[in-house]
Amino acid sequence: MNQNCLFIRVDKKYVALKFNQLVYAASQRNALVLYCKDTTIITKMCISSLQQLLPAEKFCRIHRSFIVNLEEILWFDNQRVGTAKFTLPIGETYKNELMRKVVTIDRHSSGH
Repeated sequence: MNQNCLFIRVDKKYVALKFNQLVYAASQRNALVLYCKDTTIITKMCISSLQQLLPAEKFCRIHRSFIVNLEEILWFDNQRVGTAKFTLPIGETYKNELMRKVVTIDRHSSGH
C-alpha cells in the first residue's frame, strides 16, 4: 500500500492524490474541491471522510469547510492561514487543533 497518496473517485475513474501535492481541500455545496500544486480535483466525497483518510500529522482541519497541508502554511494568525497562493479562514472550534499541530515561538512567553 502506498503511504504517499490515495486514490479519489472522480466521475468514473480513480485519480491519485499525492499528499505532498495537496495544498488544501475545500467543501463547496455538495462537492469537495482539492487544490493541488498543479491541478484541481473535484469529487463528491465529504470533507470529514477525506480528513479520516489523510495522515493526521501532515494535515489539519482548520474550518468546517477547509483542511490544509501543514507543510504549505507560511503564516497564520487568530483568523486566517496563509499559503503561497491562498488565504484560508480558521474556524473558532479548530484553532486549538492547529496550535497543537504546529510549533510556535512566542517572544512574550519566554520570560524575557
